[in-house]
Amino acid sequence: MTRLKKNDKGLEKNPNLKKIVENRTISVEDRIKSLRSKIKEGERLSFIQSLESQDKKEVIASFLAMLELIKLKEIENYSGQEE
Repeated sequence: MTRLKKNDKGLEKNPNLKKIVENRTISVEDRIKSLRSKIKEGERLSFIQSLESQDKKEVIASFLAMLELIKLKEIENYSGQEE
């Protein structure tokens, strides 16, 4: 087990750690706007192609955005089996 000293300032000295752990907000509304701009009528786009990164939060927001667009009947969902 590792213990940190109460007054250890070592983490604050490394600026790269701050960038790695930086918290960013990705809204479903922003992902809907992005998806709308990527999709043209009649064009197919896979879920993976719609992602801008593999960030967990973006994947979740993108999935929710696609579900909302399907519910609004702006896009249709096809499985990989269909042509």
